[in-house]
Amino acid sequence: MKSIAASCANRASLPCTIRLEVLINTFLRTRETDTMTAVHHLDASTHDDSTVFSALRQWKNQFK
Repeated sequence: MKSIAASCANRASLPCTIRLEVLINTFLRTRETDTMTAVHHLDASTHDDSTVFSALRQWKNQFK
């Protein structure tokens, strides 16, 4: 991971690779068991990656 971060030095603040973006962005991990479980605790109606994504978006929009 350090080599990826080093390769991003002196560049735009956007992740350099899709691999890094997936590690950083929870919205790209909606099919992972850990993400689905955490979101299901927040919203018991979540049952697939689409509803997990929607619940994550609502949760983020309410963040203060």
